Amino acid sequence: MSDPGVEALTIALPSTGRLTEDTATDTDAWSRAGTKTEKGILTEQPKATTHATSPRTCTTTGGAASGSASGSGRSRTGGKAAGVSTNAGGVEPGPIARRPRRDRQHAGGRHLREGDGVHRPPQGGGPCCSENHQERRKVQGSSSAGDQCPGEDQRKRPRHQVMYDWFDYHGHMCLSFELLALSTFDFLKENGYLPYAIGQVRHVAYQLCLAVKFLHDNKLTHTDLKPENILFVSSDFTVSFNVEKKREERTVKSTAVRVVDFGSATFDHEHHSTIVSTRHYRAPEVILELGWSHPCDVWSIGCILFEYYLGFTLFQTHDNREHLAMMERILGPVPSRMIRKTRKQKYFYRGRLDWDESSSAGKYVRENCKPLRRYLLSEAEEHHQLFDLIEGMLEYEPAKRLALTDSLKHPFFEAAAGKSWEVNRDISR
Repeated sequence: MSDPGVEALTIALPSTGRLTEDTATDTDAWSRAGTKTEKGILTEQPKATTHATSPRTCTTTGGAASGSASGSGRSRTGGKAAGVSTNAGGVEPGPIARRPRRDRQHAGGRHLREGDGVHRPPQGGGPCCSENHQERRKVQGSSSAGDQCPGEDQRKRPRHQVMYDWFDYHGHMCLSFELLALSTFDFLKENGYLPYAIGQVRHVAYQLCLAVKFLHDNKLTHTDLKPENILFVSSDFTVSFNVEKKREERTVKSTAVRVVDFGSATFDHEHHSTIVSTRHYRAPEVILELGWSHPCDVWSIGCILFEYYLGFTLFQTHDNREHLAMMERILGPVPSRMIRKTRKQKYFYRGRLDWDESSSAGKYVRENCKPLRRYLLSEAEEHHQLFDLIEGMLEYEPAKRLALTDSLKHPFFEAAAGKSWEVNRDISR
């Protein structure tokens, strides 16, 4: 499923309370953390994230960091993680976490041992674990055991958020994660929405495709990919002064990222909600209620890469009809097959989108949207390669949309073969 040599993953799955991977169990690390391991549940203690002078972990209730940020006229949520910290002696109770959504709440504290008001799940899949929890424990990566040696190809290391522990705090599900840095959106916002350099876009894009491919290989769809849910491992930056624009500009030192927030992730066999994804990254099949699967994640990635490249959202809207109008303006007409199949016929008239070009909304779309290739900032080959990749990801028909396996082989990534991602900071936009 994954490429040979891929670093082992520890992935936080929604409401599972289990860590899974295919590498050897790090018994010592978990013993130090006060957590037992069991045969069959393979865990890994991440390296280079623990510092004696800083918190090792944080706790949230959905994977993504808490906090809010807004920009470009939209309400956004993301940022640094915050919450309950853990230490070698166990987990200290902190602020009460939000209750898990709908049916994702773990069974109370009936079969959990107590300690300072904190209920922990039993080891070995006790009676409080449902069949669905047991099923989620089976998801494992296909990567090789052990860490990569320094100097090995960093592009072959998919990144997901690492969950250290989970516990029930008086009926509230709490998840303890590695402490990460700013989200890619928050860094963009704090940098005045200055786009990322093409080399940085390439590195983040490769990691994102590789990480989400791992999910798809395990029959799991993330459903809520967006810049807020992609966090930098470190958001340290350098500052330079742009003489032409007369402003200081930040450049992130390392573009290593983690994919977070699996609270809405859905297995192929589970119930699929009608509407998923944050509005700006929502695929057309979701809007038209045609059913969705892994390709809806690919659409979201295409929108994310556009935002990294230009610094603003591709589809800046909050209305379905206007959203479809923007798609047609940027990508061309919605395929007739999708129009015939959808139950949302109210958006169409005689096989075409029912849209008034002369209305105020029509004027807004006309003035703020243009064909995709006209957004190019340079005629350099790598810029055209990026837009070719985005075009493949923004194909209307899910069956024709570029699969992540093919995306990873795209010329946009092959152009950097043999180069170090971390030093590729070409500032050409």
